[in-house]
Amino acid sequence: MRIKSLATGIAAICLLGTMAACSGVAGQNATGTTNAPRPSDASITASSTVNAFSLHVGDCLNSASINGDFSEVPGVPCNEAHDSEVTYIYDLTDASFDADTINAEATTQCTQALSDYVGPNYASVTPGIGMSYFIPTSDSWNSGDREVDCLAMTTSNNPDLTSSVKGTGN
Repeated sequence: MRIKSLATGIAAICLLGTMAACSGVAGQNATGTTNAPRPSDASITASSTVNAFSLHVGDCLNSASINGDFSEVPGVPCNEAHDSEVTYIYDLTDASFDADTINAEATTQCTQALSDYVGPNYASVTPGIGMSYFIPTSDSWNSGDREVDCLAMTTSNNPDLTSSVKGTGN
Protein backbone atom coordinates (compact mmCIF):
# COMPACT_ATOMS: atom_id res chain seq x y z
CA MET A 1 0.00 0.00 0.00
CA ARG A 2 0.98 3.63 -0.32
CA ILE A 3 0.07 6.67 1.70
CA LYS A 4 -0.98 9.63 -0.37
CA SER A 5 -1.51 13.02 1.27
CA LEU A 6 -3.60 15.67 -0.37
CA ALA A 7 -3.60 18.13 2.51
CA THR A 8 -2.87 21.74 1.61
CA GLY A 9 0.70 21.89 0.33
CA ILE A 10 1.48 18.31 1.34
CA ALA A 11 2.37 15.45 -0.98
CA ALA A 12 3.98 12.51 0.80
CA ILE A 13 4.23 9.00 -0.54
CA CYS A 14 5.26 6.06 1.61
CA LEU A 15 5.08 2.38 0.77
CA LEU A 16 3.19 -0.23 2.73
CA GLY A 17 4.52 -3.79 2.65
CA THR A 18 2.58 -6.77 1.39
CA MET A 19 -0.07 -8.58 3.42
CA ALA A 20 2.27 -11.48 4.01
CA ALA A 21 4.49 -9.21 6.08
CA CYS A 22 1.68 -8.20 8.45
CA SER A 23 1.31 -9.44 11.99
CA GLY A 24 -1.81 -9.72 14.12
CA VAL A 25 -3.75 -6.86 15.72
CA ALA A 26 -2.53 -7.66 19.21
CA GLY A 27 0.59 -9.45 20.37
CA GLN A 28 4.23 -9.26 19.46
CA ASN A 29 5.29 -8.45 15.92
CA ALA A 30 8.38 -9.41 13.93
CA THR A 31 10.38 -6.48 15.32
CA GLY A 32 9.60 -7.44 18.90
CA THR A 33 7.36 -4.47 19.66
CA THR A 34 3.87 -4.93 21.00
CA ASN A 35 0.83 -4.14 18.88
CA ALA A 36 -1.83 -1.89 20.37
CA PRO A 37 -4.13 -3.95 22.61
CA ARG A 38 -7.83 -3.90 21.78
CA PRO A 39 -10.71 -6.18 20.93
CA SER A 40 -11.32 -6.43 17.18
CA ASP A 41 -14.27 -4.02 17.38
CA ALA A 42 -12.86 -1.48 19.86
CA SER A 43 -10.69 1.62 19.76
CA ILE A 44 -6.94 1.63 20.36
CA THR A 45 -6.35 1.73 24.13
CA ALA A 46 -2.57 2.17 24.29
CA SER A 47 0.09 3.72 22.07
CA SER A 48 1.79 1.06 19.98
CA THR A 49 1.88 -0.46 16.52
CA VAL A 50 -1.25 -1.61 14.72
CA ASN A 51 -1.39 -3.99 11.79
CA ALA A 52 -2.04 -1.76 8.78
CA PHE A 53 -4.62 -4.24 7.49
CA SER A 54 -6.55 -4.22 10.78
CA LEU A 55 -7.42 -0.55 11.03
CA HIS A 56 -10.90 0.61 12.01
CA VAL A 57 -12.76 3.83 11.25
CA GLY A 58 -12.00 6.15 14.16
CA ASP A 59 -8.47 4.83 14.81
CA CYS A 60 -5.99 7.61 15.55
CA LEU A 61 -2.46 7.37 14.14
CA ASN A 62 0.82 9.17 13.74
CA SER A 63 1.07 8.50 10.02
CA ALA A 64 3.51 11.34 9.24
CA SER A 65 6.21 9.25 10.93
CA ILE A 66 5.77 6.40 8.41
CA ASN A 67 8.78 6.01 6.11
CA GLY A 68 9.58 3.43 3.47
CA ASP A 69 8.03 -0.04 3.51
CA PHE A 70 5.77 -0.84 6.44
CA SER A 71 3.11 -3.30 7.51
CA GLU A 72 2.27 -1.60 10.79
CA VAL A 73 1.32 1.93 11.73
CA PRO A 74 1.83 3.86 14.98
CA GLY A 75 -1.59 3.84 16.63
CA VAL A 76 -2.56 5.90 19.66
CA PRO A 77 -5.68 6.50 21.73
CA CYS A 78 -7.43 9.56 20.28
CA ASN A 79 -6.91 11.50 23.53
CA GLU A 80 -3.12 11.34 22.97
CA ALA A 81 -1.17 13.47 20.46
CA HIS A 82 -1.71 12.25 16.89
CA ASP A 83 -1.70 13.59 13.32
CA SER A 84 -4.38 11.49 11.60
CA GLU A 85 -7.59 9.54 12.05
CA VAL A 86 -9.15 6.83 9.88
CA THR A 87 -12.38 8.17 8.34
CA TYR A 88 -13.43 5.42 5.91
CA ILE A 89 -12.24 2.01 4.73
CA TYR A 90 -13.33 0.28 1.54
CA ASP A 91 -12.15 -2.37 -0.93
CA LEU A 92 -11.37 -1.67 -4.56
CA THR A 93 -13.26 -3.74 -7.13
CA ASP A 94 -10.92 -3.16 -10.09
CA ALA A 95 -9.91 -6.28 -12.01
CA SER A 96 -6.30 -5.18 -12.41
CA PHE A 97 -3.83 -2.82 -10.76
CA ASP A 98 -3.76 0.67 -12.26
CA ALA A 99 -2.17 3.26 -9.96
CA ASP A 100 -3.74 6.26 -11.73
CA THR A 101 -7.24 4.79 -11.55
CA ILE A 102 -6.78 3.77 -7.91
CA ASN A 103 -5.48 7.24 -6.96
CA ALA A 104 -8.37 8.95 -8.75
CA GLU A 105 -10.97 6.77 -7.04
CA ALA A 106 -9.31 7.10 -3.63
CA THR A 107 -9.16 10.88 -3.99
CA THR A 108 -12.89 11.03 -4.76
CA GLN A 109 -13.94 8.55 -2.07
CA CYS A 110 -11.65 9.91 0.65
CA THR A 111 -12.54 13.56 -0.02
CA GLN A 112 -16.22 12.69 0.44
CA ALA A 113 -15.37 10.61 3.52
CA LEU A 114 -13.48 13.57 5.02
CA SER A 115 -16.53 15.81 4.60
CA ASP A 116 -18.89 13.14 5.92
CA TYR A 117 -16.72 12.26 8.94
CA VAL A 118 -15.29 15.63 10.00
CA GLY A 119 -18.00 17.81 8.52
CA PRO A 120 -18.36 20.04 5.49
CA ASN A 121 -16.30 22.81 7.13
CA TYR A 122 -13.27 20.56 7.71
CA ALA A 123 -10.94 23.18 6.18
CA SER A 124 -11.77 25.59 9.01
CA VAL A 125 -10.93 23.11 11.80
CA THR A 126 -7.91 24.09 13.91
CA PRO A 127 -5.34 22.71 13.43
CA GLY A 128 -5.90 22.47 9.68
CA ILE A 129 -7.22 19.14 8.43
CA GLY A 130 -6.66 17.63 5.01
CA MET A 131 -7.17 14.24 3.39
CA SER A 132 -4.76 11.37 3.02
CA TYR A 133 -5.09 7.66 2.22
CA PHE A 134 -3.35 4.29 2.14
CA ILE A 135 -3.67 2.41 -1.16
CA PRO A 136 -2.25 -0.87 -2.46
CA THR A 137 1.10 -1.05 -4.24
CA SER A 138 1.44 -3.37 -7.22
CA ASP A 139 3.21 -5.90 -4.95
CA SER A 140 0.51 -5.85 -2.26
CA TRP A 141 -2.16 -5.97 -5.00
CA ASN A 142 -0.60 -9.21 -6.28
CA SER A 143 -0.93 -10.58 -2.72
CA GLY A 144 -4.65 -9.78 -2.65
CA ASP A 145 -4.62 -6.29 -1.09
CA ARG A 146 -7.58 -4.22 -2.31
CA GLU A 147 -8.07 -2.02 0.77
CA VAL A 148 -8.12 1.77 0.78
CA ASP A 149 -7.91 3.50 4.18
CA CYS A 150 -9.02 7.14 4.13
CA LEU A 151 -7.51 9.51 6.69
CA ALA A 152 -8.16 12.96 8.06
CA MET A 153 -4.65 14.35 8.63
CA THR A 154 -3.27 17.57 10.05
CA THR A 155 -1.94 19.85 7.33
CA SER A 156 1.15 20.48 9.49
CA ASN A 157 2.04 16.75 9.67
CA ASN A 158 2.57 17.35 13.40
CA PRO A 159 0.79 15.40 16.12
CA ASP A 160 -1.36 18.44 16.97
CA LEU A 161 -4.58 16.55 17.67
CA THR A 162 -5.59 15.30 21.13
CA SER A 163 -9.17 14.27 20.40
CA SER A 164 -11.19 12.80 17.59
CA VAL A 165 -11.90 15.06 14.60
CA LYS A 166 -15.28 13.38 14.01
CA GLY A 167 -17.95 16.06 13.64
CA THR A 168 -15.62 19.00 14.38
CA GLY A 169 -16.24 20.58 10.97
CA ASN A 170 -20.03 20.77 11.24
